[in-house]
Amino acid sequence: MTEYLKKTVWPLCAGALMIASCGKEEAETPKPQPAEEHVVVPAEPVIHVDTLMPPTIESYDLLLTDAVTTVPASGIEDYVGETARDYTAYGALALASATYTVKQIPVYAEVVQFLTPVDAYGFYARLRPDGIELLSLGAEGYANGNSLYFTAGEYAVTVSVQEDTKEQHEARSLLAHEINSRITQCLTPQFFLLFPSNHRVLPSMKYYTNQYLGIAGIDSVYTISYLMEGDSAVFFLTVDLTGKKYIGLKEYARSLGEITPAPESFPYYERSGFIFDHPDHGRIVAGLVRGKLVGIVPYRHESYEHLGSLWVTGLL
Repeated sequence: MTEYLKKTVWPLCAGALMIASCGKEEAETPKPQPAEEHVVVPAEPVIHVDTLMPPTIESYDLLLTDAVTTVPASGIEDYVGETARDYTAYGALALASATYTVKQIPVYAEVVQFLTPVDAYGFYARLRPDGIELLSLGAEGYANGNSLYFTAGEYAVTVSVQEDTKEQHEARSLLAHEINSRITQCLTPQFFLLFPSNHRVLPSMKYYTNQYLGIAGIDSVYTISYLMEGDSAVFFLTVDLTGKKYIGLKEYARSLGEITPAPESFPYYERSGFIFDHPDHGRIVAGLVRGKLVGIVPYRHESYEHLGSLWVTGLL
């Protein structure tokens, strides 16, 4: 494993980057790749989620109708009920909620603070429909039904109204932009840069903190969905500098039955790639490249061998 580490440890990209094209269906000059998204956080993070709730702003006809409610991590389960497991999974530190009237229209806002922007993005994206129209708000945002959702920095924000009308949407948007103006960082996770740009479903980027596909140890996973001629698949990537996740995935695959080598067109590290059948997610191809465990689920060679092999090649 020592030799493997020498070949796979890769320097961290300087600064966070916005989502951009990184994979093309032709040869490319290799680019520096991020190793891990290190985020410096204090030993005891400062909870200041309540400060993002704007006070009454008479010039906007925006009125805070009651005191802002702040709920620490220990109280989130009692406050939100059955959905608390989603907050816990992404490590929510606290949430703040408040009710406003904006141009005489009732509007409810909730802001959740996480340890890192990546956790906030994962929480925000967990329910976002693939392919929905995005809004120019925060790092990323969208509206669905009566609610508007966005993420920026280490926060995930929900702003809701009671009715699906133009006036209600305008009131909702005004409050959302006012909250966003109080957040300075508006970048998406840089690891999405490492996925192919062709055939991707936009938006479909997601981040899973633990047990991707229900497999123990397959944690901190980035995914993007793809669609080719009606055939959909998910490309996944996770940093694996020690190879521990790869070993765990291969052991899991062997426990299910036969595994076969990945196609030779996938230049995985020392032919580490393999294919197996998952009982719920179909055929999966996975392997190591540059300190990362990457793969496709479900994998159908007739649709995704070419794009997948180009992706792995581009990560070298």
